[in-house]
Amino acid sequence: MRDDTDQKLEGMEAPCWNLWQAFFVLLLYYGIQIPLGWLDMAVEGEMDGVFFAHFFAYCGRFVVGVGLVWGGLALLKGSWAQLGVGRFRLRYLFVGMGAGLGLAFLVSAVMMLVGWIFGQPAPQSIERVLQGAQDPFQIVMIGLCAVVLMPMVEELLFRGMLYPPIRRSCGSLQAVFLGALIFAASHGDVFRFLPLLVAAVGLTWLFEKTRSLWPGIVAHGVWNLVMVVVVVWQGD
Repeated sequence: MRDDTDQKLEGMEAPCWNLWQAFFVLLLYYGIQIPLGWLDMAVEGEMDGVFFAHFFAYCGRFVVGVGLVWGGLALLKGSWAQLGVGRFRLRYLFVGMGAGLGLAFLVSAVMMLVGWIFGQPAPQSIERVLQGAQDPFQIVMIGLCAVVLMPMVEELLFRGMLYPPIRRSCGSLQAVFLGALIFAASHGDVFRFLPLLVAAVGLTWLFEKTRSLWPGIVAHGVWNLVMVVVVVWQGD
């Protein structure tokens, strides 16, 4: 355990949960999705049905993730401040927007390099849904899931819940890369592992420097927004 001096240096409350409890929350998050079929969504068939299935799956992931975090905090008598969810400040918006644009450029460059070496991977399910969307409403709703819901739940789980106990165990430098490795591996995509790893290092470093999840949530959302725009534009 770190003393009060260390907590002041970090600029935020020390987490009341340990690494194994954080892993347990992550396992529950993914374990709940397996029987519901949310981890391997079909993209074949009538497009309206595919759209609604993906939309409700993304909303469900958000509810499950936030619910697990909230339930864990309630059981352990923790606070949202320990996750880095404090007061939102305007500077977080600008920092996050700049970081998100930088991440989008960097991840795209790494993805191009991976594609050049190993060949272009198959499109992700969300890419196929966006490209096959029947009207702007479907694009907007799936886009909102990608830009708002998923960044919030992933930052809560990986940077808010998982990273602090890792950092407490092994220090900031090792924790940044270890947390990023877990984030990239959790997506189960070999071809996109390296780009996701690069993005996760950037998002974790942002949390390390700001001691708040808000800049990372904004950056993650901007990065996803750029990807959504590119996918829709390529589809057109």
